[in-house]
Amino acid sequence: MSRPAARSLRHALQRQGLRSFEIAPTSVEVLATPRDFYGSLLTACRGARSRISLSALYWGTGALEQDLAAAVEGAMAARDAKVTVVLDAARARRADGAGRTSVSTLARVADRGAAVRLFETPRLGGAALQRALDCAPRPLRGLVNEILGVHHVKVFAVDDAVVLSSANLSDEYFSTRRDRCVVVRDARVAAWHHDLVAILADADADYAALAARLAKHCRRPGPDPPRRVAPRAAKVGPRSARWTREKPRSVLVPTMQLGSAGLDLESRALAAVLEPRGFDALGLATAYVNPPEDVAAALAASDAPVDVLVPSAETHGFGSATGAKRAVPLGHAACARDLAARLGPAGRLREWAGPGTFHGKGVWLFEGRRVAATVLGSSNFNARSRDRDLELGAVLLPRDAGLGRALAAEWRALAADARAPDAAAPPWWLGPLRPLLRPFL
Repeated sequence: MSRPAARSLRHALQRQGLRSFEIAPTSVEVLATPRDFYGSLLTACRGARSRISLSALYWGTGALEQDLAAAVEGAMAARDAKVTVVLDAARARRADGAGRTSVSTLARVADRGAAVRLFETPRLGGAALQRALDCAPRPLRGLVNEILGVHHVKVFAVDDAVVLSSANLSDEYFSTRRDRCVVVRDARVAAWHHDLVAILADADADYAALAARLAKHCRRPGPDPPRRVAPRAAKVGPRSARWTREKPRSVLVPTMQLGSAGLDLESRALAAVLEPRGFDALGLATAYVNPPEDVAAALAASDAPVDVLVPSAETHGFGSATGAKRAVPLGHAACARDLAARLGPAGRLREWAGPGTFHGKGVWLFEGRRVAATVLGSSNFNARSRDRDLELGAVLLPRDAGLGRALAAEWRALAADARAPDAAAPPWWLGPLRPLLRPFL
């Protein structure tokens, strides 16, 4: 049953007017590995009956990605499945060493009639910069626009199921990059995400109108319909009548963020999640740590012990970068040190040092040994997610003890590969650059 802290959080989210879905606990599955993610998505696309809606930063160009595109194409050929794919325009046009792009990978499904859309994010950085970029070569223009802001929504809906994740559709996310993927098999939840991808596919450069449309999609449309009460059970022998009890239903609350257009539903939901409510422990994971001041302050003021998980230098997504990109993991390491100092003795920050690279993100709130609420989705809870990128998330309140234990096991599996942070001092040149870097990290 729901305990006081979780009930308080649910009421806070209700006061924000956010749409919520009551779902059966058995409809939620936590995927443990990248291969589980790929296998689940590939199987779903191969068997799709009517509708496939996929959104990510980009779609890779290797063999696994080609097989996934073939599965989508096969569903279109065999059952006339309706397919919509939305990717970030700049990232999807970036070519690999062989000149292949997300667009070329998806040419086969686009030729069969799929709606493949490239989302152009708001042109940030000022008019002068954008005029200069208009004259620049496309690779440079695309790279700069990626730095300024991207379409970062990760959702994979097939028929009546949806995978909520922070993963992209590329080989490393299918094999070696540790991420977070949760499957929800519920027709209403899937339909909501299919409709969301359709909204993004239809978007144009009127970002204020898009933000209003997305906000409306996330808002509660009206009073919740009355719940059907279970009928009385028939008498059995001399025993008196008994009420049949249904299993407590979990609650999923979707959120979105496009800070540059004034859409801040995720930031406000996260503030409610981090507000002191009497939870027993709080875990937070992010691939790119750089919390805004309000998030850092909320973690420092938490009434629960805080455990923050970030990638190590070796498992950072940009850990092997050279040249100017080398400043990205160094900048995040400096932000991690700052946050660790803010947490004080009641909290701790650790680095994930498992095999592969780390891209996991989320919040886990504990009551006892089970998770009573979790935040999942694409956001890294950083300045970039709040102000620049288009993000999709959700708050899941697992009112069933079994699902709460499964989510707790997910956190423990991630934290099992954590270690104390590297105490090495940053290079001298990073200090002067940090004020310039922080808005983009």
